[in-house]
Amino acid sequence: MILRNPADGEYVDAPKKADVEIKVWDVEQTRLFLAEAKRSSKHYALYLFCLCTAARQGEALALTWDDLDLMLGSVAIKRKVYRLNGELLVGKPKSRHGVREVPLPPMLVEELRRLKDNQRERQALLGDRYEGHNLVFDGWDGKYLHVRNLINRDFLKVIQRARVPRIRFHDLRHSAASYLIALGVDVNTVSKILGHHSAHFTLARYVHDVSGTKASAITKLEAHLLEPVSDNNSHPTD
Repeated sequence: MILRNPADGEYVDAPKKADVEIKVWDVEQTRLFLAEAKRSSKHYALYLFCLCTAARQGEALALTWDDLDLMLGSVAIKRKVYRLNGELLVGKPKSRHGVREVPLPPMLVEELRRLKDNQRERQALLGDRYEGHNLVFDGWDGKYLHVRNLINRDFLKVIQRARVPRIRFHDLRHSAASYLIALGVDVNTVSKILGHHSAHFTLARYVHDVSGTKASAITKLEAHLLEPVSDNNSHPTD
């Protein structure tokens, strides 16, 4: 019908996905956030869980108590919850690598035990009004948490009160991965914790400089290069 394609690159630029600015907190900022969340937020256990396990938001909100082993201290991540056109859906993680088991540190196990006790009290109080889905992180009435409400009504307000830089909820995952690398955990292990298909992807997308990690690395390199050469390694002169 027409001689030329109007969508050809000669006439229009191809659409580009907007770059999302990834931010991570340093360790001190994370401590300030967690301290404020513990003091004032009913979702403290959720934030602590995401920072300790590097779980995605949808993975955390889809967890049931059957996925947790509080005796052995581990969690099986095998589903996610998300909304599509306003409808709440539960599905599998992004890839087969996303189905994984992650250890839980003792402080998180204790917090989850307290959360479970709190849920039992709410359930007893509400009776039939409690819509039980056996969720670990649920709303007051037992329903799935609404992500937008969670972020706007609690997450961002905790950030503001803690006086730390504003980040996305997903950046908690980036922060956790960066801390693990900074602590010397090998990238293959970090990749498995995150549920990635390759360690290369983990390094390329999920590891960022925290608490002067790069500066610390260069300092270590300098110390190594300036280390005095022992007599055994010196070369004889003519």
